[in-house]
Amino acid sequence: MTSKDGYQWTEQDGLQKGVPTIGLIEPSEMIQDNSQIFDAIIVGSGYAALTAARDLTTSGKSYKLEY
Repeated sequence: MTSKDGYQWTEQDGLQKGVPTIGLIEPSEMIQDNSQIFDAIIVGSGYAALTAARDLTTSGKSYKLEY
């Protein structure tokens, strides 16, 4: 898949709009109807993400940890 952001250049194709990515989500195909509501979504599993999860938990907030 190719994102709508940025540009890439290859010798074969020259300058092309978009950047290849495996992280692109096509809403009509990939997003599931999910009725859960979170106060925050934490992406990562490093020290900062774990600290954020701890702080959210101790303050009574709900979160989803993605890594």
